[in-house]
Amino acid sequence: MARSRLSLTACLFSAFVVSLTVAAPAQAQSTRTMMNRLQQMQKAERDQMVKELQSQMTEAQTSLTKADADLAAAAADLQSARSQQQSAKEQLDAKEKEEQAAVKQMRDAEEAVLAAQGPDSEYAKAQADVEAKQVGVDEVVHKVLGLPPHSGATTEQERSMERVKLSPDKKAKLKSNSEYTKAEEAVKVAQSRVSDIRKKLLEQDSAWSAAHTAKQTADQDAKTLQANLKTASAAAAASQKKTNAATAKANALREGINEIAMNLNALGAQPAPASR
Repeated sequence: MARSRLSLTACLFSAFVVSLTVAAPAQAQSTRTMMNRLQQMQKAERDQMVKELQSQMTEAQTSLTKADADLAAAAADLQSARSQQQSAKEQLDAKEKEEQAAVKQMRDAEEAVLAAQGPDSEYAKAQADVEAKQVGVDEVVHKVLGLPPHSGATTEQERSMERVKLSPDKKAKLKSNSEYTKAEEAVKVAQSRVSDIRKKLLEQDSAWSAAHTAKQTADQDAKTLQANLKTASAAAAASQKKTNAATAKANALREGINEIAMNLNALGAQPAPASR
């Protein structure tokens, strides 16, 4: 706009100068007067445009100074938020390692406790009863379905796989057979007794109990630390968004200042010093 306004005045002035070359001598004085007026108009218009641009420059530089301060504050907040996020993550990682260590200690203590149970112990007898009840289920299956007996000793896993491969009709026949359902229920009762005995043995062991308590504490602490990490991550994301917005605003102001400076240069004026 500044350039077009100045160009229009310049064109009028040029046209007027050309007219001087063909004007009669009697018109010389009047022509010089009009030429001076046009020059004054052109200068006044230029000075006004320079004044407006300088005002815009000052305002833009003031805004940029504030924008840079906002950007610096946002960047500091972002750095702090990221530091807190990293700290929360490290604390959670450390707590999860504690939890894993406690689980291993529980497992080791359990193995030691159960390995110490002799063949005549309550636990060993309960385990043997479970195995006997499982064999009983297999015998009922073969009896109800008319299947041939096994050719040799089998494991519970092998017997279970055999039942899994039965046809839907045979499975339905077993489920509707009272002898089979009673045998299955007997296995569940025996397994429940083993679990109760095992639980009692472990709770009486100091090493297992200490590891179990440590795991429970680590679990609870980990939940708190997970919440802290979630909060810290959200704060870091918000700080990043704020920093991005502040950066974009500062960049836009710098572009505006550069454009104003170019317009001032086009008018032959010196731009006001930039803030940065």
